[in-house]
Amino acid sequence: MSAKRSKKKRLFVLIVILVIAVAAALIVPKMLKTRGGEMQVPPVQSAKVTKGNLMTTLSGTGVLSEHKQKVTIPYNVAVKHLLVADGQEVKEGDPIVMMDADSIMERIAAARNELSTVNDEIFNLVNAKTEITAINAKVAGRVKAIHVESGSNCATVMGEAGTLMRISLDGLMCADFKSETQLNVGTKVQVMLANGASVDGIIERGTGSDDAPYRVTLTDDGTNYGETVGINYDGNKIGEGTLEIHEQMIVPCALGTVKSVNVSNNARVYVGTKLMTIEVPKGNANYESLSTKRDKLVAELNELNKLASDSIVTSPCSGQIHDITISDGQPLAKGDAMTITRADKINLCVNIDELDISKLKKEMDARVAVDATGEKDMSGIVKEIADKPSDDKGAPKYMAVIELDKTEAMKVGMSANATIIKEKKDDVLTIPAETIQEYGDRVFVYTGKDKEAQMPKDEVDITTGLSDGKNVEVKTGLKEGDKIYYMAPISDGNGLIGEGAKGDAANPNNTSINVGGEKSPDESGKSSDGKDKDAGGKKEAPVSTDVSPVVVE
Repeated sequence: MSAKRSKKKRLFVLIVILVIAVAAALIVPKMLKTRGGEMQVPPVQSAKVTKGNLMTTLSGTGVLSEHKQKVTIPYNVAVKHLLVADGQEVKEGDPIVMMDADSIMERIAAARNELSTVNDEIFNLVNAKTEITAINAKVAGRVKAIHVESGSNCATVMGEAGTLMRISLDGLMCADFKSETQLNVGTKVQVMLANGASVDGIIERGTGSDDAPYRVTLTDDGTNYGETVGINYDGNKIGEGTLEIHEQMIVPCALGTVKSVNVSNNARVYVGTKLMTIEVPKGNANYESLSTKRDKLVAELNELNKLASDSIVTSPCSGQIHDITISDGQPLAKGDAMTITRADKINLCVNIDELDISKLKKEMDARVAVDATGEKDMSGIVKEIADKPSDDKGAPKYMAVIELDKTEAMKVGMSANATIIKEKKDDVLTIPAETIQEYGDRVFVYTGKDKEAQMPKDEVDITTGLSDGKNVEVKTGLKEGDKIYYMAPISDGNGLIGEGAKGDAANPNNTSINVGGEKSPDESGKSSDGKDKDAGGKKEAPVSTDVSPVVVE
């Protein structure tokens, strides 16, 4: 019996060896055969390290819809007169509601008392054990003033500066100045910075007198809060003022010690960006709710103090009034006072796949193409992201609302395509993704070529960054102009028949490697299992704006 089994086993082994031999005879020559029928190994290619631009994106399609801006007024403050009617056209700055002045002051007093109570409750937690917590941005904007550093006592800074940090919300700084020069609203002037540079400014209001100084607005990008600047008109200095934040959000915290500051001055931040970490009392679940309540009271007091000067709520934009929910003599209990359908803005509502929605953030930039009008590169900003999927059948989709400037050709209901920019890096070192090799935790490239063996050589470890599926950012290990080598795929004219960069021919050390290189965004940016891919298998597939040169040697 054992002899028969042994004989069958030998027969099976012989059959397997025969199958392998036949397969090798048929496949290997084809993989190495050129059109002329000669045998050759894959050619060695070279590429240079160049500087370029990279970005990662998300894409979606949708339809244009009306842009309705909500108008809010303080809760628990009585309306004296409603100054507009449903369907009425208004311009930005037009009075729309007159609030009751006595009611405003009563609410300010009540809010201050509530704030004092909350501060006392927070202060009483100071002797508790501590833990590290993060303070994240609740709005998008630009950091314009940081009043803390590691080790700062939050209560002390709040007493001195009234906030830990200041964030510009509308992209503008401003400065008030007096001048006898006659200027009109909208007049362009030059604002001279302390470093000798000048930026364009626009007169927003005022007459230049002591009672009504001019106010000039200018970009918040690169300009410094609290800096003294000069104002020039027609080449002559006509005044000077101090830079303030045109529309700001303060970042308060009444208790704790700053452990780290995670952003720098002038940095652009988004909702959820970590601003700093604070060491705060531990073990009291009421702390977070007290902090939230305090933030709301501070924001309410800021709004009430602005309103107290003239009791007038003005229209935040131009458009048509709709959905009025207030009436004379009654306070607003909840919700919005009204909406304004804007004439200068329009929304694009796009559906985003469930695999991508977590990567989307408010205030991300977008590029929009409207097929019906032929407009291909319209700028937009993500303003809203749905928490729940739409009711459409199939894979779950989430609605994202992109705001863009409306042109005369745009109509509600038109279809449009959006490319949302997740991350962008300009003027960084890049190499083709196919040149990257991996082995274990190592990521490396070849910087030399063995001419006799026709193989790449000389491994150099690199650190990679952003990838677009074609090109990859190189953070360390290479410099601009360096030449790198890799094995090229072989083609028989009908497609690739041997991928040299992925086989042993590209790996003289016979190590197991993976080569970066994903589908471009128009091929979905997904691997066969539907997951996001990355350079060298680690970065998400985005969109490229530059292609590094490749030379066959």
